[in-house]
Amino acid sequence: MGYDIIHTISPDAPTIYPRIRVESTTEPVSFDPAATAFVIIDPQNYFLSPYPGRPANSLDLAVVDTLLEHAIPACVEADIPVVWLGWGVTDEHIDGMSPTIIKWEMVNGGRVLMKKQWNSGQYHQFLDAPKPQDIWVYKNRLSAFWGDTGVKRILEARGIRTLLLAGANLDQCVGRSSQGAYTHGWDCLLTSDGTATTSAEFERQCIECDTEGGVGFRPDLPATR
Repeated sequence: MGYDIIHTISPDAPTIYPRIRVESTTEPVSFDPAATAFVIIDPQNYFLSPYPGRPANSLDLAVVDTLLEHAIPACVEADIPVVWLGWGVTDEHIDGMSPTIIKWEMVNGGRVLMKKQWNSGQYHQFLDAPKPQDIWVYKNRLSAFWGDTGVKRILEARGIRTLLLAGANLDQCVGRSSQGAYTHGWDCLLTSDGTATTSAEFERQCIECDTEGGVGFRPDLPATR
């Protein structure tokens, strides 16, 4: 039968349509596209570009074509807003960070993950993907739901209750943002074919285990009809 995460006013309220049903690693999940956002985390040069020495077959690059060719078109077709969520640290942020967090350094692409640097810019394959209605959010921690990034206000103002999450790296910013969103009351669908990581296999497994065990679901990305 699967799991229904569509929020209704009461248990006996009329069934909400349209709805999207996706397979997950545990059971099928149905959600309301009108109350859903597709969150793409860290689609930036620092994590995806080959220029810092990343191999062309890097695991985190595996999601790029999937997002561009399938997931983003499917969300546009279903009127699901796309949220581009990435690092954008400022000097003001650094002034308020504890020493255990501050590890910024210079690379060939500028100051690491600071705003308006090449390394924090959109990866070139994504440059033509955003649409005028898309949402942009900048974070300064692994989780986008820490501090005043504005993401919570934006989602609440739109009536968003469910998040489809994708990006790299799964065990770092993607997983931490999913866990952060969960603690603030959102239903989290941490996509299985829309996430990747270059970390060790056991780190990926830990995030997947936490998600399947209670934090959310690991579904396939929605596809165009």
